[in-house]
This record gives sequence, structure tokens and C-alpha cells, in this order.
Amino acid sequence: MKSTLRLTLICAAALATLCAHALVGRITGLQVYRGSTPNDNINLLRYADNNFFRINSMPGQEFDFVVPGNGLGNPSRVRRLDVSILGSRTGSGPIALWMYDWVAARWTYMTTVELPTIGLGTFTYRVTPVPQRFVSYQGTFGLKFRTRTVSTMIVDRIGVVSGE
Repeated sequence: MKSTLRLTLICAAALATLCAHALVGRITGLQVYRGSTPNDNINLLRYADNNFFRINSMPGQEFDFVVPGNGLGNPSRVRRLDVSILGSRTGSGPIALWMYDWVAARWTYMTTVELPTIGLGTFTYRVTPVPQRFVSYQGTFGLKFRTRTVSTMIVDRIGVVSGE
């Protein structure tokens, strides 16, 4: 009896672990449409290593850059989708996070990114209510960051994680 109960608990724990499986997205590109950056190496966005990606808006302009990625699996299995940014900023205007909606085939405004002006901070956004819309059938995703004010966004790492 005790062996059966112990085996049942072990199986339940293993099943819970499999159900809570998370997939980590991989950034595959960087496209700067507006703004200036001294270095557009995508590796600057992949790792929390104190090598920073900086993008500056110009007076009277905005910055607008897109970060595509893959590795999130089949959207039918996505139950949770989190976007996290480790970084900071200058300027006081809002920096908007947009995500590509694969069902509507358009960019959708999600939220305002809140990063500190002194030191590094982490901003995390959980996509709700239907995170599956933002993952293609191939497991790809698209993030867009925009501001219409004079600002600099300084990023150490951008992470995207989906949970099943």
C-alpha cells in the first residue's frame, strides 16, 4: 500500500513537471527602422552579460526597432507567454511594446515598458488573455519597441518564455 502511494506521488510529480514545461525563445534578428545605434549586434540582446544594446531617438524623431525570434513551440500548446527586458533608459516619454499578432496579421500594442533611469531593472510583461495569437505555427514571435520622444533605451537582455 505504501509503495503504491509513493509510486503514485512520484508519477504525479513527474507529470506536473512535464505539464509545466517552458520553452525559451531565441532572438534571431534585429531591425532598426528609426533611431540610431552604435552597434546592432543581436548577441547584445541575448545574454545578461553587461554588454548593452543602445538605441537613441533623435530630436523630433522616434525610435522603432523589431526583434524577431523563434523556439516557442506549437501555439496550440502555449498557455503562458512572458516577455522580460533587463535594462534602463533615459528620457521620460513612454516606450511602447508591440507584439506581432499572427492571427490578425498585424502589430498589436501590448503595454508601456517601464525601465529605471538609474541602474538596471527588469520589466516583465505576461501576455493575456490569448497568448497563442502571438506565436506562429512555427514557434516564431515578433517584438517591436517604439517611442515618439527623445529617449535612449539601454538593453542588456530580452527574454521570451512560453509555458505549456
